[in-house]
Amino acid sequence: MKIFYNRILTGILFFIFISVTNSSIIYSQTSGKVLFLTDTTAASWDQFISDSLKSLGYNVVINNVLTEFNARIPSDSELASYKFMFVSEAISSKDLLRLRGATVGVWETGWLPIPTVNTDNWASRGSALGFVPGSAGYGNIGGKVKIVDSTGSPLSAGFSQGTEISITSNTTSQDKTAQNNYVIPDPKVHVIPIAASVQDSTKLVVLGVEKGTAVFNSAGVINDTLKTTARYAAVGMHQYSYPFITRDGWKLIRAAINWVTYSDTITAVEKNSSLPRNFELMQNYPNPFNPVTTIQFEIPENSYIKLGVYNILGQEIALLVNDFRNAGTYSVSFNGLNVPSGVYFYRLESNGYSMVKQMLLLK
Repeated sequence: MKIFYNRILTGILFFIFISVTNSSIIYSQTSGKVLFLTDTTAASWDQFISDSLKSLGYNVVINNVLTEFNARIPSDSELASYKFMFVSEAISSKDLLRLRGATVGVWETGWLPIPTVNTDNWASRGSALGFVPGSAGYGNIGGKVKIVDSTGSPLSAGFSQGTEISITSNTTSQDKTAQNNYVIPDPKVHVIPIAASVQDSTKLVVLGVEKGTAVFNSAGVINDTLKTTARYAAVGMHQYSYPFITRDGWKLIRAAINWVTYSDTITAVEKNSSLPRNFELMQNYPNPFNPVTTIQFEIPENSYIKLGVYNILGQEIALLVNDFRNAGTYSVSFNGLNVPSGVYFYRLESNGYSMVKQMLLLK
């Protein structure tokens, strides 16, 4: 009976503190190599991005476009060893042509076969990538962005349509000449619009381009033989804003990474053809555990999922899942090596549903 009342008490404490505690996120580790494309002029600013990618568990390989990438485009077999490519805002427009396997001024080749995340939506960059026929148009704007996606795309990072957020906390760059949100003019190819400037809804700041999208050639004509060979996503911001990326900005970057790499990371569990009918969170096993346990959950429809682990004060100590998942049954592991023995809670959230279960770590 004493154990029963103790469980009720800890449950009450959990629900009280979970609603008022603003705790930091500890993301689950992610593996794989990342090709980080930059140049020597941006080393100190890019460090903020590369360090964050490393903290997520990625092996970041720096490639300088001025001395490496422009001299020799990696072969397809080399690129296949990377999970995705992160392109710094710092590199020039002409260097983006190399992402298409092209020499400067020649746009007649297809894209490099590697998922890509970029922080630059300046008009001339969009032109180099083949999204617009020319470089005329706007390039940057400050202030908040508004989610314009109405489809529930995983690129929206769980934000609902109409939500206004700041992706960086400063409004101008260090040199006071460029705003923090880089935008692309009205794209003429099919893109997935995610967020636009609050000041001007025609200016996209966050977007995605699906694999197989036809793009413009060097003559300014969309050519069906020139198609993207991997997913591409952009979260626009200036390199000087990297140290000031907000929590919401990082959520959009994480969503972009998850989206561009998703087709390459489907597990055997995700491919299960027997889809569940209900939203379900199972009891972890083993329980009690030391120090690793497995948590299984089921979702009946494609949706954005969050699975977190909390202590009895409601503080989030680990975020095991925070991305888009297809309907199916999933298993994830929680390692309690670096936390003390005690009662913990894990909570699953999806499309308005929320379920909580208790587990016990005994060392």
